[in-house]
Amino acid sequence: MGRNVQSLILLGLVINSLWLVDATSPVVLWTLKRIGEGNLESNLNEFSPQQFADLVAWKTEQGTFPVIAFGLDSLSLEDLASQGGIGATEPYRKLRKITDASAETLLFPAVQSAGESISILQQKGFQVVQINAGDVLPKLETPNTILIINEKSNVNMDDEVLRVFSKYTLDFPNLVGMLWGKRSTWTEEPEDEANEILSRKKRQAPPPESNATFVYNDQNGLFMVFRDVALTVYPDKNTAIYKTATASTQDANGTTILNLVFAPRTEGLKISKFELKLTLQKGIMGYWSMKNATAALSGTTNTSKAFNFNDEWLTSAITLVVPTHLSFHCSRFGSLRPIDRKENSTFTIDFRGFQIQAFMPASTQNKFADAYECVGFFTPGIWMGIIVTIMLLSILSWGMYMIMDVKTMDRFDDPKGKPISFGGND
Repeated sequence: MGRNVQSLILLGLVINSLWLVDATSPVVLWTLKRIGEGNLESNLNEFSPQQFADLVAWKTEQGTFPVIAFGLDSLSLEDLASQGGIGATEPYRKLRKITDASAETLLFPAVQSAGESISILQQKGFQVVQINAGDVLPKLETPNTILIINEKSNVNMDDEVLRVFSKYTLDFPNLVGMLWGKRSTWTEEPEDEANEILSRKKRQAPPPESNATFVYNDQNGLFMVFRDVALTVYPDKNTAIYKTATASTQDANGTTILNLVFAPRTEGLKISKFELKLTLQKGIMGYWSMKNATAALSGTTNTSKAFNFNDEWLTSAITLVVPTHLSFHCSRFGSLRPIDRKENSTFTIDFRGFQIQAFMPASTQNKFADAYECVGFFTPGIWMGIIVTIMLLSILSWGMYMIMDVKTMDRFDDPKGKPISFGGND
């Protein structure tokens, strides 16, 4: 497996981040005889057990030659692409030699329950034989056989691949090999400590904001907390702080509408009506997002100026788009403001200590999953570091230039000789 497959692995890492499904794991498939033409675009799609079973049957010409399936307890694209993976010196160095010599090598970043695909192939007439790594290799009586070799360690599996292929390629020159995992390393904990070093352990989910004053759980997959909500009305810039609200939700066809109703205020910034509606939508590519937000607001400012906003569509500099199975956390989420309002007639809404998750299973209620932070890559600290570095490099460059521009004397005065005289051009 050369540079092309390594590039597929890196591209697959990006594609695989969109799914994050527990039962999904990558599969590497190689054949000693090319059957048809591989389709890169289709390989990067998510394969169901039935789709993958049909593909394996096609690659074996409906059972004309056997399949050797090397099954690991867990496997992820990170195991294949990073240190200790295919393309590195270990542990898949021997597997790479085999795939390099193969007629065709395909990478499938996301296959749902590859083990179930084998069960479907068994129903199609394939004979399934299972052994553990290191066992005596059985004789394959018929070509339509799937030999499953189970192993927990990625390192040991590399040796097993070489041992098995060295034996069976003598009898079956058109062999099909497959490396797959029963589950994804990224999404589940390892079953034993020996394989823990090869796992991508999930971080412990953080508790809700310790100083949160509002907590809402609709028992249908939505969980939200915030410390307070700051409402600012322009042009007077009067601000009202809300610590709580009355919440309700409406669920329909993968969409949840969260309604927040804030209590009226009779002091300072007088608010007679303040309602906020957030529409959350579950996407088809492994993400959920805030589709839109609207607000209804009316009252008077500190200077008795009346204002009235009816179902204003809001926009924000922060986009709420979150991978499935993650929550969204933002120390300050906002500023939500009307789309078509001028500075002298508008308002802003800021959530502080804000965290929300949606479309979660009932078992995750009252606790947040791992948080997807709203902070971008270039935080204020990073910008300060970049600016200071540029300043230091500028000073260093100027100093080096000045040192290199220094000219030494090329003539010296002799006390015993005639004094040196310099002309105007010297």
